[in-house]
Amino acid sequence: MDLYSDRSWMARRKSSTQIGATAEFRAGCLAFLEYAYSHPECVNDRKQIRCPCWKCKNAKYLDRGMVNYHLLVSGFMRNQAMLNILLNCDEIDEYVR
Repeated sequence: MDLYSDRSWMARRKSSTQIGATAEFRAGCLAFLEYAYSHPECVNDRKQIRCPCWKCKNAKYLDRGMVNYHLLVSGFMRNQAMLNILLNCDEIDEYVR
């Protein structure tokens, strides 16, 4: 899966044949978090990033584990173009394009 050019996994969180997030979505979330945390300017002093889940909508700073949990439970915000606001980080824009 090329997570940088194909972000269709973001819309495939659930499967009709299994409980919980799909393996593809879980892998995508982990890769997204690795990408976000690889840019120090995107992480606050408490090692938190803005949570791009459907409920938080970038309004809350959370640690890696909680962001992952929120994404698995709620999915990404519907307006994925807003992800460049995610961390007030220009480099994230390259990931979501």
